[in-house]
Amino acid sequence: MTESLVHDKDPAEQEALARDLGDELTDAFVRFVRGEVEFAELTFLAFDTLQDLHVVGSGAYELEYDEDDEDDDQEEATEEQEDLAQEPARP
Repeated sequence: MTESLVHDKDPAEQEALARDLGDELTDAFVRFVRGEVEFAELTFLAFDTLQDLHVVGSGAYELEYDEDDEDDDQEEATEEQEDLAQEPARP
């Protein structure tokens, strides 16, 4: 039997996080094949990624958002709306 994990998080969010971790690991594998990463570093990255995956699977994580990223996202959304409306946003 597999280890029972607590799932109090949104399963779609957990799946997206797991996919992101997989993408990061894939990138590390490619960098290793290109000679950009030593095997010892790859081993550490793989282990670290597996630990992160366990945290995601257990639901024992909290997502934190950088305020600067939120401001950038808001600015981009406003600009996109202005482009769609073809007029400047009203204050």
